[in-house]
Amino acid sequence: MYYYFLPETETDFYLLANKGDSGYLIPEMKTVDYFIIIRNYISQEDIDAIIDGANKLQEVQVAIEVDPKRLKSKENLIF
Repeated sequence: MYYYFLPETETDFYLLANKGDSGYLIPEMKTVDYFIIIRNYISQEDIDAIIDGANKLQEVQVAIEVDPKRLKSKENLIF
């Protein structure tokens, strides 16, 4: 887990690995390696810019927005 705090907007960013020693954080998304969780308000424009930037990285195959309300294991993202 990696953490970054943006003081200007009081926004928390967490980068979480989906697979760990005890299994998957979100088992229904086994093909996903990492999740970025953003806590606090962030505009759709900023979300789009983050996704666009991630997709331009050579190491990233694909970055998409996931609606946590649609996940069966969404409770695993509460910490």
